[in-house]
Amino acid sequence: MAGNMPRVKGAIGERDVARLFVAAMELVEDKLKLAPDDTRRCSLRVKRSSGMAANNGGDDLVGIPLISVEVKRSETLDLKNWSEQTQRQAREAGGLMPVLIYRQSRKPWRVQTYATLRGIVDLWKKHNLQAWIENWVWVDLALDDWLRWYACLYEAWLKEGK
Repeated sequence: MAGNMPRVKGAIGERDVARLFVAAMELVEDKLKLAPDDTRRCSLRVKRSSGMAANNGGDDLVGIPLISVEVKRSETLDLKNWSEQTQRQAREAGGLMPVLIYRQSRKPWRVQTYATLRGIVDLWKKHNLQAWIENWVWVDLALDDWLRWYACLYEAWLKEGK
């Protein structure tokens, strides 16, 4: 059983993070008064990737617009390799924004991703990893803070009619 423990912790972490995304996205969808059956409600599609997709270098979570998500739950942090993996996955997913979400036991979730003080809407319209890299810096922040930022991006995306 000990050999399966890292995988179990990873799956639990992915489910926890998926629930946080769904909650943040639902707040935006309710604010915009989207009907429960509105096909734009992406919160209904958020889920963990199938084992094979994630094992083959795909995102850990799917159904979250605009971003490529990698979730890590480990006692030993390997942020350099994890961020490289996350950026590679985002590039392979068509230039989505790379988002690394990680934590150690008994510590809060953290996020590493690109951020800028420039207008987020103009940059996501480019939908191109190179645009993220050229205009943004790689940052580390609390997941709660990042989810508030993502809610603004998600709202703008929905209003744009995506």
